[in-house]
Amino acid sequence: MMGYGSRSMIYGYPLVFDFLRCLGHSNVEVVPHQLFETLPFLRYLLYTPTYHSLHHTDMGTNFCLFMPFFDTIWKTINNKSWELHKKLSSDAGKDRRTIPDFVFLAHVVDLTSAMHAPFVIRSFASLPYQTRLFLLVCWPSVLIVMLMMWVWSKTFLVSFYNLRGRLHETWSVPRFGFQYFLPFAKEGINKHIEQAILRADRLGVKIISLAALNKNEALNGGGTLFVNKHPNLRVRVVHGNTLTAAVILNEIPEDVKEVFLTGATSKLGRAIALYLSQRRVRVLVSVPTLPIFFIKFSYFNI
Repeated sequence: MMGYGSRSMIYGYPLVFDFLRCLGHSNVEVVPHQLFETLPFLRYLLYTPTYHSLHHTDMGTNFCLFMPFFDTIWKTINNKSWELHKKLSSDAGKDRRTIPDFVFLAHVVDLTSAMHAPFVIRSFASLPYQTRLFLLVCWPSVLIVMLMMWVWSKTFLVSFYNLRGRLHETWSVPRFGFQYFLPFAKEGINKHIEQAILRADRLGVKIISLAALNKNEALNGGGTLFVNKHPNLRVRVVHGNTLTAAVILNEIPEDVKEVFLTGATSKLGRAIALYLSQRRVRVLVSVPTLPIFFIKFSYFNI
């Protein structure tokens, strides 16, 4: 109305409130209680996931989800807010049940899809990914973050969920898709993957799955590089192909003596055929021509 505007306000207002909404609905207490003890006035200006959860468990309290100051004025604040927040923040990481049973080790795809991560822009991440105009505006910022990750970042937690009573986590190697095709980046990427596997082994994780380019044959032989280097690993290092083969083999009854296999010349098909042959199961295959079939299996001296 006054004929003036602020670009920082236009972008900052929705982004700040989107961040606060994401923070409150994350159900993960990331705000340390020491912050409120050092700066007590912040507890009236910044709400936490614990503060938001009490709004749902005790419906008559904590109405102002962005600034507890107003709940304090109108006496609608839950008296357990700070006590519960301190308890949850202090107990973080002490429960052995927080150790995941399964870890999915992924990587960033590209600069624009990186903004689809759930902790970046919550409203955008809640919808299926598609190219938006604002992604081009944010692209330079993501480029700077990518360069910083290249220099300083380590493997980090992206998301987690519970399925049938087991905790599953997604970790990400701080590398983007195009970096996997840079010859000089190969050693650094393998170092990150190896450190993630060793970390999972120390924590007591049962299975770690290498996703997408992390299992590239040219990079680490589908993970065999790390298994051979660390033969005493307790964690199982797998990827999509090995899991698929395991599921197929597990579905075949023990008393089966003969199997007809299609797609036997593929990498996955060859692995299944070889394993069944070791179990004394007769494998019948369908191939276009015999020479191709024998060439494919010549690597295994069959």
